[in-house]
Amino acid sequence: MDPPVFRYKRWDRTIASIAWPRVWRQCYDNFSENRLCDVHWRVLHRSLPLATVLHKHNGSSSPYCSLCPDNQHETLEHLFFQCTAVQPLLRQTANWITRLKGSPFTLDIRYMITNIDYQKKDFVTLLCNYIINVTRCAIWTCRNIRRFELRSVNLQTFARLIVKERLNVEYFTHLHLQNNLPRFAGTWVLNDVLCTLDGTKLIQLL
Repeated sequence: MDPPVFRYKRWDRTIASIAWPRVWRQCYDNFSENRLCDVHWRVLHRSLPLATVLHKHNGSSSPYCSLCPDNQHETLEHLFFQCTAVQPLLRQTANWITRLKGSPFTLDIRYMITNIDYQKKDFVTLLCNYIINVTRCAIWTCRNIRRFELRSVNLQTFARLIVKERLNVEYFTHLHLQNNLPRFAGTWVLNDVLCTLDGTKLIQLL
């Protein structure tokens, strides 16, 4: 069932000409882990407990972004795209996708909300969308660590750790459980961006 129309009408103020019903249905239709897809689902539904939302319901909490010192209200658009603290991570993400696609790629707010080329099923597109999902998850997790644990975490490093963990799991699964390392190479070793193989040895490039 598609979500109520007002859910994506609210996004039309920021991004337009999106086939929203397809976006909603494909939110979990990729090879990203559930924790990554959960953040994406909540972004699409504008259901994250952002500081501005909490401030609206509880005036004692600050409405400002936890990641940057710019005294900007923590909206979805600010946190996931405009915040100065996330810019290095967004540049890292755009660089990875540019190398995967083999052509220049500009990461704009539309892609941070809906992913890219959501009608395509090739491995390059799936891997690019996985990287965007990692980016969202890293931003949200590091924001929570900063807000509630009062310590800072490097967003780029955190995103790389998420990918490294997934690469290790996929490599072990394909090598030892499925005995199908060529399938791993055809998915995760594309253009030698995230990793490469030296015979049967995994070499991470992050």
